[in-house]
Amino acid sequence: MIRFAIIFLLVISPGALASDDWADDLTALDPVPPQYPMRALYLGVTAICRSTFDVDEAGSSTNLCVTCSLANKHDHPDHLMSELNQQFVEATSVAVAQWRYAEEHWNYRGSKSQFEFIMSGNTSSDLPPPPPERTCFGPRIS
Repeated sequence: MIRFAIIFLLVISPGALASDDWADDLTALDPVPPQYPMRALYLGVTAICRSTFDVDEAGSSTNLCVTCSLANKHDHPDHLMSELNQQFVEATSVAVAQWRYAEEHWNYRGSKSQFEFIMSGNTSSDLPPPPPERTCFGPRIS
């Protein structure tokens, strides 16, 4: 059983890829990639998540705002897609909150990043359209 699980994970090879389509030029010292939510992976759901945030006076991410859009190719119920959306938002938030920046980027406002959650064997055509750009007022995650 363990051998099957390892092979299954190697074949699926999910990932959250940083995308330059919407991101700015600010680069974290050691960016932590988001983890693909396991339930979404099992259900074959792909997503695009966008985050906006500031860099504080110590080089940490702050005032984080994350929005995601999901592809529902398998016609999952709305309540399930809402739960999965929260899992993608949480995965992105946890990752970006760990990012640290060099001193020259301290006190930077309005940084942006985008992640594409896609499984191997899928293409960009399997991704949903990006979420609309929103204005966040303070630390908000949705």
